[in-house]
Amino acid sequence: MNEEQFLHKVRAELDASEQSLDAATLSRLNQARQKALAQDKKPAWIIWLPAAATASIVAALIGGNLLIQKPDIENHSQSVAFEDIELLTSEADFELLQNMDMLEVMADDAS
Repeated sequence: MNEEQFLHKVRAELDASEQSLDAATLSRLNQARQKALAQDKKPAWIIWLPAAATASIVAALIGGNLLIQKPDIENHSQSVAFEDIELLTSEADFELLQNMDMLEVMADDAS
């Protein structure tokens, strides 16, 4: 027996048992069904309210954190440019400068 045959058999048995119910039972079942359907009709905004509130709070926290910890990118890029210009125009030994940069990186990694 495949799934379609099983469902057809179950549906037929339920329909047959429904036909054997008296009018009072059918009326009570119908009233219970209507009551259940009426309770299920909540406005959609009530269902989504907790999710929307949580999303708003998370967005506010992330935005506030970004504003507080905003790096000063413009000044940093200008200082890097000035350092590069100094290196290009200086007559210092390039290998010595590379070694100094490596020491600086190692000191940053150590801290």
